[in-house]
Amino acid sequence: MLAVAAVALGGWAVANAGTKETAELTTENQPIAIQQQEQQDSVRRTLVEAENLPQPVRTALDGDEYTGWTVATAYLVESAKKSPYYEISLEREGEEELKVVKFKPDGKRHDGDIKPPTTPPTTP
Repeated sequence: MLAVAAVALGGWAVANAGTKETAELTTENQPIAIQQQEQQDSVRRTLVEAENLPQPVRTALDGDEYTGWTVATAYLVESAKKSPYYEISLEREGEEELKVVKFKPDGKRHDGDIKPPTTPPTTP
């Protein structure tokens, strides 16, 4: 009986050791993969003071849609794969929620990667 328990305990220890080793390899490799992906995407975010935003962006923010909102933070987002844009967090006095908008340097809204469908939807 004692021998059976020892064999079972030994088997359990070996099985768990393999699991631990696999888990360690997975977690060690994961940051490397993430780091490689970030290097490929190479997105750079630079903090920009509100008064240093391009004039077309400041003019757009002065429009009726943004009345009562002030710039909390603004970032210039640059990528090797995409055109640069400004990501701006707006705050309104008395409200906790921020409104985030994106503008191209020419003052036009940047709606991200949303693309319209290439073919119209078919109706049954």
